[in-house]
Amino acid sequence: MKSLKLSVFRLGIGEKSRGKLTAFIRYIPALVVGVLLVVLSLLAFDIAAYYMLDFLISMPEKGENSIKLLWLILHDIGLIFILSACAYYGYRTLLPKFPDDLYAAILIQLPSAYLALYLMPPSLNFRSLSSSAPSVTAIALSISVLVVFGGNQARLNKQIRSV
Repeated sequence: MKSLKLSVFRLGIGEKSRGKLTAFIRYIPALVVGVLLVVLSLLAFDIAAYYMLDFLISMPEKGENSIKLLWLILHDIGLIFILSACAYYGYRTLLPKFPDDLYAAILIQLPSAYLALYLMPPSLNFRSLSSSAPSVTAIALSISVLVVFGGNQARLNKQIRSV
């Protein structure tokens, strides 16, 4: 029995699973950055809610398709993409030894997508600007890091082609 375990270990069967575990452990900081992105997003939207509420209350026209609601949607999308870019480039800059590929971007995006699509599901009602604002914000939150990653990859490919 003891010699059988020794021969299985020499064949390298146990080393394959150890390599997969090591590869997975290298991606854990990306998941942690994703959780930090969710926390920062929730804090930023909590702070922004005060002045955006004052902005919406001061509206003279309170229709469902008011231009100020379009500014609200653009504000939310801008805030999401700024936070996502900060998280992604912070991960790349502060943790250069860890992988920077599609899997890392997906793991950074995963907590945000979980929050936006599962915990607070959007209504997907696009009949007016007032009803589409939460849906557009949830969709933007669930794809923002992947868009930033794609833009960065396109920029890197363009630099490589020009050299």
